[in-house]
Amino acid sequence: MSSVDLHTQYSYQVMVPEAFAIVVAPTDNSRSYGIFRISDPSGMSVLKECQEKGSQFHSHKETVNGSPIYEHCTHVYTNSNLRFEIFDRR
Repeated sequence: MSSVDLHTQYSYQVMVPEAFAIVVAPTDNSRSYGIFRISDPSGMSVLKECQEKGSQFHSHKETVNGSPIYEHCTHVYTNSNLRFEIFDRR
């Protein structure tokens, strides 16, 4: 997730702790999307202390315990029988 993605997700997770992000990468040939959440409390603490603007790309400091700032959501169930299409309308 980019720094912009992280700050957007942070604002959702502060309000709704169970929130997760679906990140679509149309140019990534290895996979078309990923489901992530900010690690709590480690990643949430890093983003809470970040003084950079969320609308600009930037790097973040390491978490205190060395864990990743965000993680793949392994607890989210995806149903491959449901139809889901993405349209790029640019």
